[in-house]
Order: sequence, then structure tokens, then C-alpha cells
Amino acid sequence: MPCSNGSFFLMTIQEHVGDMMMSLRLCGKFKNLIVWHNSSMPVKNRFCIGYQPILWYVKNPDDYIFNYGVEQRVSNAVLPWSRKNTANSIKDIWDDIPFISAGCMASKEAILEPGTKKKLHSAQMPVRLAERMIKYCSNENDLIVDPFAGSGTSLVAARNLNRRAIGIESNEKYCELIVSRLKNSEKNSVS
Repeated sequence: MPCSNGSFFLMTIQEHVGDMMMSLRLCGKFKNLIVWHNSSMPVKNRFCIGYQPILWYVKNPDDYIFNYGVEQRVSNAVLPWSRKNTANSIKDIWDDIPFISAGCMASKEAILEPGTKKKLHSAQMPVRLAERMIKYCSNENDLIVDPFAGSGTSLVAARNLNRRAIGIESNEKYCELIVSRLKNSEKNSVS
């Protein structure tokens, strides 16, 4: 049975946002451009990139899942007339999930190539980032599909949140990594 209330997230780079939006409008309705605050190496020919864009589209703008308030996050934003944000709404700037770094300052979550300080997959995403997208736009036992599974983060996040998942990945090395991560997450959830 086809899904009529599905969501689609695309994490991309700034240079591709315009083209991606033109393409995605043919198969869904734009909901948000999410700015995931992270860091990059200094560059001398433009401003340093301080975020990664995430596009959120829905298949049917009249019937989609959005689990409002699923995360209780207090906003530090200043509101007019000294009011406090009591709505527990989450903004489209996600600055509370750190980027996964490698090297001498490697993140605890970083999956490194054996014997090096280099990330095994260059675009490894934090599990919390994938969990946030999944929590807000699906329910338990829903099916999550990642057509570019990479290091398998979305599949681990789906398992953590009791969702079914299908991952597609063409690189055999990454497929082996995904299988290993899922086996490890299964052991950790049992203990």
C-alpha cells in the first residue's frame, strides 16, 4: 500500500539547495528549510560555512505526520514584551546537535577508519539528528526508507525509535559498516 502521508528529508550542501527545491517540488510540498548549525574548516575565498541545509517535504500537504511537542526544548530566543516561550515548539535552526568531527578532536560518535583519525564515512550524521527527523514525522512501526544509507545512521535511529527501516547503499564497504552498526545497536538494546 503506497504511503500518502510520508515525509522526505534531504540534507544537502548550500550550492545544491536551489536545484533540489526545483526538482522536489514536482513530487512533494515544501514544509521547511532546516538549518543544522555545524562547523567547517576555515576558507579564504568566501564566508565559512556554519550550517548544513536540510529540506523537508511532504507528499500530501493535507495529510502528513508532525508530532508537535515530541521533544521538550526550551528556546533561549528573545520574544517580544519579555514573554517566555512556553509553547515548546522547535525552531528550524537546530543548534543543539553537534557535528561529528574526526582528527585529534574526534567526536565520541565518530566512526573512524581503523588505525587512523579519519572518518570512515565522510558525511556521517549524528544519530540524534536522524532521530529528530524520524520522531517528528513518523510514528512507531512506520517504515523509514533511506535511499543513500551511507554509514547507516538513519537505520540505527529508526531501530532506536521502534520504526521499521529499509536502507539502500551501493558501496560494499559502507554496507558492511551498516550491518556491523545494526548488530551492535541490537546488542546494546538487549542489555
